[in-house]
Amino acid sequence: MKKITQIAPSPAPPLEGIQNVKHFLAIASGKGGGETLSRELSLPLLGSLPIDIEIRKCGDKGIPLMIDSPDSDTARLFADIAHKLVTPFVVSEGK
Repeated sequence: MKKITQIAPSPAPPLEGIQNVKHFLAIASGKGGGETLSRELSLPLLGSLPIDIEIRKCGDKGIPLMIDSPDSDTARLFADIAHKLVTPFVVSEGK
């Protein structure tokens, strides 16, 4: 909720939401907060990201997870969210 209130005064409205820390990889314990907030604000939820120790390890090494472990489950989730973010702005060659 903090981030929404921080951007609320912006002239550009938020378009989508991403829920991070939805669950641990070993124990799925998300409470659905991202889905609930998304519904309340009428924003599509682009995805949910797990709490993944590999993100921290990669950050400590200074190497993005997408470079270090591009085939990991979390990297695939990031890629899916990125795809959803850019797809509306991509113009196909036929247009």
